[in-house]
Amino acid sequence: MVADTPNFKNSGSETLNHICLDIETCHLSELEQQKELELGKPPGNYKSVEAIEKWKAEYALKVKEKSALLDSAPIGCIAIGDESGDVAVFHWLNVDSGQHEHFFSIKTATERDMLVELRKFLDECASTDPGTAIVGFNLNFDLPHLRIAYVRHGLKLPNILLPKSG
Repeated sequence: MVADTPNFKNSGSETLNHICLDIETCHLSELEQQKELELGKPPGNYKSVEAIEKWKAEYALKVKEKSALLDSAPIGCIAIGDESGDVAVFHWLNVDSGQHEHFFSIKTATERDMLVELRKFLDECASTDPGTAIVGFNLNFDLPHLRIAYVRHGLKLPNILLPKSG
């Protein structure tokens, strides 16, 4: 799929100095939320049935409301921008996947497929390597979440996401 998409302006001539990255996560499914609820335990000092039930109700609301922030939350889309302003969006959502002058979208069937295509793009088309700086808002959430998604699916990381040495 990536072979048919336009390359960033750089298109393999030199390694990019930096890229801009952003991910968006989705809420967990009802089944996955239920699994999270089963893992939750009230604090040890909660002894009364009323206190425990109140904690469970509050915890259930918190899991439902914040499930997109959990490590197990699926990534719905990933946007990558290059130094020239071109943008690539990878997703598996049921939305329009159009192409515009400086924007192209790669739609896949699953989160796993999306991660495979992103790795191919970063390693083969976008001229990135472990020395390419990643810039973005809230990278303290995005980068670990992205790495965890690759691990969750048993996939090799893109070169740019490999741990830096030194």
